[in-house]
Amino acid sequence: GGGVAPGAWSTDKVFNTYFGGLALGVVGVRGLSRAGRSKGLGASASEGKGKEAGSDAGFRALQAKFLVVFWLFKLADWLHGPYFYEVYASKVVNGVPMSQETIARMFLCGFASSMLFGTFAGSLVDQMGRKAGCLVFAVMYALSALSTRSSSLATLVAGRVLGGTATSLLFSAPEAWFVGDHQAKGYSGSLLGGAFELAYFGDGIMAILAGKLAGLVARRKGGQGAWFCGPSSPFELSVLFLAMGAALIGLSWG
Repeated sequence: GGGVAPGAWSTDKVFNTYFGGLALGVVGVRGLSRAGRSKGLGASASEGKGKEAGSDAGFRALQAKFLVVFWLFKLADWLHGPYFYEVYASKVVNGVPMSQETIARMFLCGFASSMLFGTFAGSLVDQMGRKAGCLVFAVMYALSALSTRSSSLATLVAGRVLGGTATSLLFSAPEAWFVGDHQAKGYSGSLLGGAFELAYFGDGIMAILAGKLAGLVARRKGGQGAWFCGPSSPFELSVLFLAMGAALIGLSWG
């Protein structure tokens, strides 16, 4: 049959072992890099240039506010990936299953809206305010995620346009807020490199976590219209993380 031979590793075990080893390796490399950078900071501390991240509680608090929201938003974004094709392939529109050609156009709608909106997303974020830009992202991306529960082609297309537009905000507003607040508080620009290094290291962890969570909820069985089961469930789950990020912005971001 097509089962796994005795003594052979299952697919899940192979992937878990691979990603576990990769994560440990990256943590080790990052630890060595951080240790080297800390020595450099210690050597230059006597020159009194800027504020050190390790000794400045204010900077570390600001960094934590940014990182938690950034990771929650990135986790929500990664959750949309694993079942993107399957969620649209499962749709029956006007009694006809959605074709590959239509699904390809759904992809195109998202990418095209991101491309078009991305040309002026940065200036728009500056005008509306970076905190407001992050909140707008959360609302738009949540609406995009919830649109996957519909079988209306117009709603599905609108959801893809919202999702593509919101993605442009994700890659501009949170980091712009962090840099702006960092400068307003007078911290040294040299601290930003370490903060963004940590942000994108965590982003990789969020990608792996999203894949595992998406598989768990998508495999759940439920009746028609049930929540958190089937291919639309990762999108539904992402709304919870978006709401958590938006709540933290409202409560802790200045």
